[in-house]
Amino acid sequence: MERRVELGWLSDFYAPLLTARQREALRLYCEDDMTLQEVADALGMTRQGAHEAVKAAEAQLRDYEKALGLLARYRAMTGEVAACREILSSISGRDEADREALRQALETLNHILNIER
Repeated sequence: MERRVELGWLSDFYAPLLTARQREALRLYCEDDMTLQEVADALGMTRQGAHEAVKAAEAQLRDYEKALGLLARYRAMTGEVAACREILSSISGRDEADREALRQALETLNHILNIER
């Protein structure tokens, strides 16, 4: 996976644990797709300072993920929910009660996905 995309995912889970300066540097770098020089200009620092802020933030995010595994768990859960939805969608209910149960199961899986967003 592209590094910036992966950092964006990690940031979604762990950004509140970073310093304000690291969060902003990472946001500009990942979400606004700025170069390190553009990040530096926006934050009033040197390019080297922007590089170090992004690098430190990345290291912290990876450490948090290694220790807590929230992103890995989220990806595993959403993958399993998607698989469940596929299986349920392929079942044709024999009667109205079965179709309603399938509809409710699919709706519940959609709710689970929305809780995590």
